[in-house]
Amino acid sequence: MLAWLAAALMTPPSILAAPPPLPAPQGVDRGSSFILSCDCATAGQRARVRRAIVRAGGRIIYSYDAFEGFAVAARRPRDAAWLERRLRAIPGVYAVRPDGMIRLPRPGEPQ
Repeated sequence: MLAWLAAALMTPPSILAAPPPLPAPQGVDRGSSFILSCDCATAGQRARVRRAIVRAGGRIIYSYDAFEGFAVAARRPRDAAWLERRLRAIPGVYAVRPDGMIRLPRPGEPQ
C-alpha cells in the first residue's frame, strides 16, 4: 500500500493530465459524422439499414456490436445536414445523433 502511494506521489503531473482529444477517423471532418441507432437485431435488418445508409449518401465508419447501430459520415462535410435528414428517414432508425466527444467531470468536481 505504501509503495503504491509513493509511486502515485512521484508520478509527474503531465502523466495525470487529461489526454489530448482523439482525432477524427481518417477522412472524416468533425461535425460531419453521426451515431445512428436502429432496429438491427437480425442480420437481415442490419443489411437493409446498411444498404439504406449507403443509398442515402453515407459512409459507414464503424458498426457497433454493443448496441444496434453504426457510426456514419457524410462523404463531403458540406452534405452533413442533408445526410442527417436522409438518415432519420430510413425505416427502422431510432435516433441519429452528431458524433463527438463528451468530457466527464473529474471525481469530486461538480457535475
